[in-house]
Amino acid sequence: MMIEAARNQEGAEPATEFLDALADSRSRKKRRYASDAALLLEEWARLGHLEHPLQQRQLRGDLWEVKTPAIRLPYYEFLDAVHGRIARLTHGFEKEFGKTVDGKTPHKHINMGLWMIEEDRKC
Repeated sequence: MMIEAARNQEGAEPATEFLDALADSRSRKKRRYASDAALLLEEWARLGHLEHPLQQRQLRGDLWEVKTPAIRLPYYEFLDAVHGRIARLTHGFEKEFGKTVDGKTPHKHINMGLWMIEEDRKC
């Protein structure tokens, strides 16, 4: 399975920018978040699935998220004749600790992910 970053029409890749910012952070905690995400994505790409199904959740329509304890990476999947299954990460965000109003992913992140899917499909 291939895992890539979705891009908008201006060529920006919010998921890459998010993960790079974590990895380049002065905060040891944020660098650890980046490492956790890298290990999870590597496992997912290598195996084609995650060993712990609770690390993934459908958000709305084609939008899903892959989860580490501290960050969330929304994505969508599609099939390519040459490469098979491809997951495109739309963006990333740090988990809001505590409960949101409905106990789920904040709507602004769902809307951002859905918008990025549309943008990426135009490219």
